Amino acid sequence: MARTCKTWKVELAEGTVSNQNDCGEGKSMGYMGQHDSTRAPRRGVVCVSGGLTAFPLDGGGRMRFRGKLCVSVAAMLVLAAISACTSDPDEAPSTTASPAPSASTSTPPSASPSPSPTSESEAAATSAERLVRDYYGVLDELGQDPSQPLTRLEEYAESVELTSQQRLYESERSDGLHQTGDTRIADLVVQGANLSADPQTVEVDVCFDVAAVDIVDANGATVVTPDRPEVGWIRHTVVSRDGDSDPTSGWRVSSSQDLEEPPCDAT
Repeated sequence: MARTCKTWKVELAEGTVSNQNDCGEGKSMGYMGQHDSTRAPRRGVVCVSGGLTAFPLDGGGRMRFRGKLCVSVAAMLVLAAISACTSDPDEAPSTTASPAPSASTSTPPSASPSPSPTSESEAAATSAERLVRDYYGVLDELGQDPSQPLTRLEEYAESVELTSQQRLYESERSDGLHQTGDTRIADLVVQGANLSADPQTVEVDVCFDVAAVDIVDANGATVVTPDRPEVGWIRHTVVSRDGDSDPTSGWRVSSSQDLEEPPCDAT
């Protein structure tokens, strides 16, 4: 069977063309320009099925074939595109390490410091002052409204103070008397706290102003004498039965005493 050879043209050097085939035969077509056999080998271009590839030539102008010559242009373009889109294999992938979560530490609550004697005395003085101010408000309400129960006094007074105030209001109510106006505390001074006493004791001096207070009968007539002092000082002894456990609670007025002091400025 006759062998069929595929023939193609090869440009061997400057101006030299040769017909080559896959049967190993070749025919030189001659130089198209000046030939210099002493020049270094050049690279030729082989055209196979529209493909382009380069091969070195030896000094005699013959091609040295290496492998198959059938490489399509489309395949070369696809390979070039894939190569361009492929990352460098030597380049390690970039990874960002997440910071390690810091261990949460809880601070144990610090123990509350034990109250100092000074802070206890201040707390007792503040509580006694507040009690006295509230006490004056309750005395006004009981005098103005005979329907108010006298048992309210038990929240603010004890001992001699409680007994004397209960008797005073009982007497006024039985006589049909009641109070008008409010007592004003013009000044208040805490003289000191004795927390080592039993019961614990605080002395509170009050400058009272009763200029707006009147005691009237059922007809609205005053029963107050004209010489009644409208401003004066009185000392209240305030005691606490619960002071050992809590210096802010359990305070009551146990007694009251008029003071021979110059009147305070009531204006």
